[in-house]
Amino acid sequence: MRLLSAALGTAAVQLIQKYREFCNNQLKAAVDEAGSALQNISKELLTLDFRGLREQLARREKSANESGNARPIYRALDLKEA
Repeated sequence: MRLLSAALGTAAVQLIQKYREFCNNQLKAAVDEAGSALQNISKELLTLDFRGLREQLARREKSANESGNARPIYRALDLKEA
């Protein structure tokens, strides 16, 4: 009986080790995938031309103000005034 218990104990330990390896591999794959996605998004953000965007928005705002077409953002978004 002791031999059977020892064999079952060894098998249980091996099964738990395999399960932990399986779970760790899934976690590692998920972490790697998230890291890759973050890296891709970071690259895209770093390529944005914020200065050019700011200048373009300033020109549009100036043009809207000069033409009388400017309106507060809450109206443009159809929101109630705060």
